[in-house]
Amino acid sequence: MLIAFVVAGYFFASFINIWVWQALTGTSALTIKEGMTDPANGDAVKLMQCITAILAFFLPALITASVMNRKPVKLLGLSYRVNLKQVGLVCAIMLAALFVSTFLGYVTRLIPLPESLKLQFDKMESDYIKQAAAIIGLKSFADYILALFVMAFIPAFCEEVLFRGGLQNYLTRATRKPWVSIIVVSLLFSVAHISFYGFLPRKQKDKTDELVRLSKYPATIILYESPIRVKETLRQIEKHVGNRQVVISREISKIHEQYIRGTCQELVEWVEEHAIKGECCILIEANMSTEAPIDNIWRESLSIAAHVQTYEATGLTHKEAMKKADTDRQIIK
Repeated sequence: MLIAFVVAGYFFASFINIWVWQALTGTSALTIKEGMTDPANGDAVKLMQCITAILAFFLPALITASVMNRKPVKLLGLSYRVNLKQVGLVCAIMLAALFVSTFLGYVTRLIPLPESLKLQFDKMESDYIKQAAAIIGLKSFADYILALFVMAFIPAFCEEVLFRGGLQNYLTRATRKPWVSIIVVSLLFSVAHISFYGFLPRKQKDKTDELVRLSKYPATIILYESPIRVKETLRQIEKHVGNRQVVISREISKIHEQYIRGTCQELVEWVEEHAIKGECCILIEANMSTEAPIDNIWRESLSIAAHVQTYEATGLTHKEAMKKADTDRQIIK
């Protein structure tokens, strides 16, 4: 029943969002996909995101709870009382989850995927970054609070009510096994928020571009690589990332497990003299400089026009926005 209400709510939200888009932007519904990444349509995107979260997540859970119990709010686990001990525990879990989620993010990149799927996931990630930049559009402190409310609080609250207060709660009552419901709901939640990268590209130019981009990350980079390509990949790393500390790990958790450490140049020389066999991972030292912060990566997927519009949305004039975008992209006139 809950799933049926979610599907119905999603379709209902889609119809309402079409009307909202046409009313606020004055354009056809056919332009929604491209227009959602345009900072000029930020207000429409914010409202549409709120409508989708409420109609597709919150209301289905509340309606289902109302059908099942006379006290739906209590059934969903919502309480008007604030327990300081629970608040402290939640904050601690959130901090721990940041480290775990970062680690899992790198691990998922090791999963092999067909090239077509990789391109599709890359596009999804790029579209999300553009959409986030369009939604933010900060011009004042009030805009910051509104963006925080729209992008963080409403989606998080509505999803929590659906997945934990609804699905996990009902599955636990049905199976009498909390761990089963936690695993199932976690998998469903992950599918709903899928974000994936994949292997390094095979084509030389694409591989070079990706290594240059990864070289900016202020975190250890973990790559999965075929033993027959380790030598060439190390040479590319030395050329485009630099002579950083590198580790080659092979046959992890197996009887012939081995770790070879050194600078990239030293490992290139080692590989020249030794045959590499088995499953290999390459770990690359983090970028410790302060000249290439990770928050610069958001703009790499934007066109020049979208880059300029993003700065204009923060209150800069067109001329100031163009100058700042030129500086970001190191464009010399």
